[in-house]
Amino acid sequence: MDARRAERGLTWVSFLLLVLVVGGAYWAWVFGPAYLDNAQVKRICATGANLAYAERNDATVRTWLYNNIREQFAYDYMQPNGMQAKGYKIEFEPSDVRVERILAPPLIRIDVSYSRTIELPIVGGARTLVFNDHAEQDLSPVKW
Repeated sequence: MDARRAERGLTWVSFLLLVLVVGGAYWAWVFGPAYLDNAQVKRICATGANLAYAERNDATVRTWLYNNIREQFAYDYMQPNGMQAKGYKIEFEPSDVRVERILAPPLIRIDVSYSRTIELPIVGGARTLVFNDHAEQDLSPVKW
């Protein structure tokens, strides 16, 4: 009986595991870069929250965040007429950056929301992912 089992080859369990591995690899190939870019946006938000410790003007912090995120995801492409243009991997506007300063306790909250459209190779179509990132920083003076 054990000899017959060894000769069976591909079972439904091994087929299911194969489908799961192929599906996971496809997901990582298609959606992985978007989530890695989201980690970069979170890092920029945390840096902006740290900047707010020294910078008291919220508009300056908001502008710094917008410019750095925009610059991070910019790329150059060639238009059909031969001119170079700047494109962006994410859809992002200045109104998508919200900076809120709380006086008691001294705290800053930064919220950034953006979307990214991902083309689905092999299956066709596109999917839009919406990301909402949040950073908080305590602004109370350091007591040595």
